[in-house]
Amino acid sequence: MPRWLLPALLAAAVVFFVAFFLLQTAQAPPPKLRIGLLPVVDALPFVVAEKERLFEKEGLSVELVYFGSARDRDSAVMSGQVDAAIHNPVGRLC
Repeated sequence: MPRWLLPALLAAAVVFFVAFFLLQTAQAPPPKLRIGLLPVVDALPFVVAEKERLFEKEGLSVELVYFGSARDRDSAVMSGQVDAAIHNPVGRLC
């Protein structure tokens, strides 16, 4: 057996395993969507979807964040604490 065969095989095995682990497609967790809600009837579809785990079935990660007042909810939207919110047509962002 030639002297170069064993080092060549070892080098090929190392390259194969490094490529195998580096090129694997890892499933990244879905980004978490934070939705700001007031405890009113308009939020019911989101509450039902969370209770029925519909977000998880679709591969989404959703967190419902409840606020006691529209001002708190709007402040959270403007400061980036929540990603989305349900607003009534009469209300506005301050």
